[in-house]
Amino acid sequence: MGVHYLGFNFSLDVCQKCGEKGVFDACINCGGNSITRIRRVSGYLEILDYFTSEKKAEVKNRRKNNGIQKLPLVIYVT
Repeated sequence: MGVHYLGFNFSLDVCQKCGEKGVFDACINCGGNSITRIRRVSGYLEILDYFTSEKKAEVKNRRKNNGIQKLPLVIYVT
């Protein structure tokens, strides 16, 4: 059996002014609002600006599941 596919969905924002990384609408370091957003849709991490309108709609409609993020990550490989 084993693991056939494993993907992690995470958001990453990068401030173009100072390079701060995290998830924010305005930079938590310098207050800048020129932000590059990186998201995973269809199995690939991509810069949000280059998404098709359909992929942008998918990102907009996603819900964040806070409960899962607090669980420890355990991976069983056989």
